Amino acid sequence: MTTAPTQRRRKAAASAEEAATSLFAQAPAQAAAAERKMQELPELAMSFTTIREKVFTLTDPDGEYQHLEDSLSIRAALTPGVLQAALNEAEDNARRAHKLYVVANADYERFERECEPIIESMRDAATRELQHEKDNGMRSKAITDADVRGRASQLFTDEWAAIDARRIKANGMLEHLKVLAKLWENRCYSLNGLNNAGKRS
Repeated sequence: MTTAPTQRRRKAAASAEEAATSLFAQAPAQAAAAERKMQELPELAMSFTTIREKVFTLTDPDGEYQHLEDSLSIRAALTPGVLQAALNEAEDNARRAHKLYVVANADYERFERECEPIIESMRDAATRELQHEKDNGMRSKAITDADVRGRASQLFTDEWAAIDARRIKANGMLEHLKVLAKLWENRCYSLNGLNNAGKRS
């Protein structure tokens, strides 16, 4: 004779199996719906998406950065031949430096978007604690942004410090790459001027 607990277990197992089967059957439809939703999002024309992917394909950013830094100095005498070769290299490096900056900027924007919800969750926790203190008469003054930041840094000491340091360094890196791209752009102008002056003399 089957006991009531056993019947309940069997019924629960059957229900779970039925639910799993239903979910399995729904999965392709849900995947198709998600794909349709993605396709409805704005997109560039196909010809430009191909260019976009080429622009944002950079396999070795660190190697590219090192090359651009190391190539800034011209140690050879600026003979006409050396000058022309330096100009050609400068034009190529200006293009590469701009690409490096553009790719870095895209990753910086992604990094900032991922930081935002983490920072907001810490700020929310700090705000709730400060509001609790105010509601219970432990503080009387209005809660300021500085109060929230200060309390968040106390509640999440390691996390707050780490994410703050990463954001500062990421922003500094991006600014440096922007300057590096400008340096190579200016190098093109200066070498081109010297090259043209040499041809006129």
